[in-house]
Amino acid sequence: MDHETLTISRSGRVGVVTFNRPKVLNAFDTRMCMEIISVCNEISSDDSIHVVIFTGSGHAFVAGADISAMQPMTPAGALQFLKKVIAATKAIENLEIPTIAAINGFAFGGGNELAMSFDIRIASEEAKFGQQEVNYGIAPGGGATQRLARLVGYGRAMEMILTGEPIDAQEAYRIGLVNKVVSANSLMDECLRIANKLSQKSKAALAQAKSAVKASRSLDMDRGLEFEIQCSALLWSTQEQKQLMKAFLDKQKKE
Repeated sequence: MDHETLTISRSGRVGVVTFNRPKVLNAFDTRMCMEIISVCNEISSDDSIHVVIFTGSGHAFVAGADISAMQPMTPAGALQFLKKVIAATKAIENLEIPTIAAINGFAFGGGNELAMSFDIRIASEEAKFGQQEVNYGIAPGGGATQRLARLVGYGRAMEMILTGEPIDAQEAYRIGLVNKVVSANSLMDECLRIANKLSQKSKAALAQAKSAVKASRSLDMDRGLEFEIQCSALLWSTQEQKQLMKAFLDKQKKE
């Protein structure tokens, strides 16, 4: 399927999706939200893609929502738009395969909310992050009030959301918003290195492990542990598990 706001490429088992509205710093609108959902559906139905990386063209990852499109909205219109934003973030979050955000520049407002829906976030030294909605007389509506506190803690999330002040990549790393900071020139190389490493692992094992970690956010410890063992035990039904364990034992014998 052709997309107006995204480009899609492949590197072996790794899919690469690029937000492609550089003239507006990849600010997203309804069209981009729908295309994110569409491309996630395409990725889900393609068994040959084992990992996906999202990044931005130009100087931004996603610099938030398109303010020119939002400004005239009524409350009813804003509600419908924000539902599409949430649907786009959940489409990314619900992918069974590992997802990586290569954050090359600005990730403000909805851009940071999109970034938080990925499993792994790698930032360029030039990246900036923020929840600046209060500066425009609104509150976050794309998941920041829920996801940010889970990632960086209640107090730090409250500070970022209430002040609307941006932070740089090193601060984002310090508080746990991103996993790693690298130079701009090495950003995609590092993301591809991680993606290629993941792509060589059992796709089923990665999916079950990811599912169990995600469940920890909503289950108490006892139910979480029960969910974990169910996910793990299920993998003993796969031929891949038998082959990988046998290969490990065979290697031990040779050593």
